[in-house]
Amino acid sequence: MIEYIKCDGEGYCEQCPDKVRADCCLKSAGIDRPETILALDPGISRTGWVIYANGEILSLGVIKTKKDKAARITDDNQRRISEIAARIGQFLQGTRITRIAAELPTGGARSQRAAVAMAANSAMIATIAAIYGRPIDYCSPQMVKLALSGETSASKEEMIQAAVDYADDLSFNEKGKIMYNGDIYGTGDFEHIADAIGVLVATKKARGLDYGGTAKG
Repeated sequence: MIEYIKCDGEGYCEQCPDKVRADCCLKSAGIDRPETILALDPGISRTGWVIYANGEILSLGVIKTKKDKAARITDDNQRRISEIAARIGQFLQGTRITRIAAELPTGGARSQRAAVAMAANSAMIATIAAIYGRPIDYCSPQMVKLALSGETSASKEEMIQAAVDYADDLSFNEKGKIMYNGDIYGTGDFEHIADAIGVLVATKKARGLDYGGTAKG
C-alpha cells in the first residue's frame, strides 16, 4: 500500500482536487504516475473518444447529439455542446485522466453553421480542460491521419482500417461493422472513434509514450 505524502507536509494537499494521490503528492513521494489520456475527435453530431493508459486502450466510444430542427440554430448548438461537455466532465470526474488530447480542425467547414459549431466545440474542450486542471494537446487533422495511417490524405475507410489494425480488441464482423468488447459500431460512428485513436497515436509519438500492451502501435 502506498503511503500518501502530502505536498504541504501538514494535512492534505490543497492543490489536489480529490485531496488524495494527486500528481504533486506522488511526485513528492518519488513515484511516477503513467499518463492516462482522454483522446477526442470533437464534433457536434458525434464526438469520438478513447481512454488510454499503460499501453492499453481502456475504453472507447462516441458521444452523439441530435439536431432539433424546431429550435434556433444558436440555441440548438448550445444545447448539444452542453450535452457533450457534461459527458466529458463525467470522464474527468470518474477516472484518473491526466491529459486531454484533441483534434483541432484547421478549417474546411462545409457551412457557416458548421464553422460556428466547430469553433464553439473546440472552445468548450479547452474550457473543460482548464476547469479540471488537465493539460491539453492539440493535433491537426493531417497529424492525426499521418500518425495512424502513415498518409496525410488517408480516406475515412483507410483510417477505420488503420484503427482496427492498431488495437487487438477491435475487429470487423461479417457485415463490415466494427466490434469492441461486445459493442458494435457502424462506420458512420466508428470513423470518429478512429480519428480519436489517431489523436491518441499522434500524442503518444509526440510525448514518447510507448508502454507496449494490447495496442499494436
